[in-house]
Amino acid sequence: MKYTGKSCSICNNKFEESDDVVVCPDCGTPYHRACYDSVGECVFKNLHIEGYSYEDSNNHVNNENSESTDNIVCPFCKHNNRKNALFCERCGRSLNNANQKSDFNDPSQMFNMFDPMAGVNPDEVFKGNITAGETAKYVKVNTQYYINVFNKISKKGGIGKFNFSAMIFSGGWMLYRKQYIKGAIITAIIGLLMIGSLFINNAYTVDIATKLLQNAGISSSSSVADIQQHMPQIMIEMDKLSLTDKILYFLPSVLDMIRYGISIILGIFGNKIYYKHCMDHIKKIKSEDNGLGESSSDKLQTSGGVNTKIAICLLICTMIINYIPYFIN
Repeated sequence: MKYTGKSCSICNNKFEESDDVVVCPDCGTPYHRACYDSVGECVFKNLHIEGYSYEDSNNHVNNENSESTDNIVCPFCKHNNRKNALFCERCGRSLNNANQKSDFNDPSQMFNMFDPMAGVNPDEVFKGNITAGETAKYVKVNTQYYINVFNKISKKGGIGKFNFSAMIFSGGWMLYRKQYIKGAIITAIIGLLMIGSLFINNAYTVDIATKLLQNAGISSSSSVADIQQHMPQIMIEMDKLSLTDKILYFLPSVLDMIRYGISIILGIFGNKIYYKHCMDHIKKIKSEDNGLGESSSDKLQTSGGVNTKIAICLLICTMIINYIPYFIN
């Protein structure tokens, strides 16, 4: 059978007469030998049980493409996907640059391009019967990072990488990633700690600090170097403070330390928490549909992803809280 002019299902380049072509004995899909060796198996392996045929699939794609030229054809299973799809609705593989021809001479270099799956096989099972492809559909945004981390967590256990976004934005990050209950709790705690620290600092701590400096014979406009030189006198005056004043003096710093501690803990365990969240929700979605059918495939992409509106709202609220002291004074 002549394959000249047809495309290799791995590199998407068309076959030429001089190419060394190998064919899958199960479905008849042709590949460049180098492409097939780089993958090690037929990319339609998971579809063989369904009786997938290369010729039948090509005929089906040609008919669909004549009706809709905007849709994206999966280079792996030839399914005709909606034009905005990031992952194939049938096999779950990445549709990144699906309709573009590769410029690489070495087919193995194709996998070094930007890949939302981070090189992880979409059929890789993370937990139970949940695959990497299904997880990518649910995560939707920044899958290259999370699929790679989830793959390591599923294989080796542990907590995965340190998540700097989780540390910096804390509860806001969790809400952005649609972990609403946990995110609301963390956001409320951190918000109360921040407001409490700002209020106590402006209402009590600043006055106590000013009084300490005055009693130690230091002007409030003195430089840091002058204050350090008079530290023994300041410590003596601090010992004279009442227990209540001592608590109010140090309390803002304690509240800030607790807030920073929560952020660091979220940075350490954020990926593990999000991994569990994704697995639980994907399992629920699949159980409602008795497997990954068309409806649950759509629901994975609509239920997951991120909530940008919440992120913008939290950013505005944080800025307002930070500027509260200026309005108080």
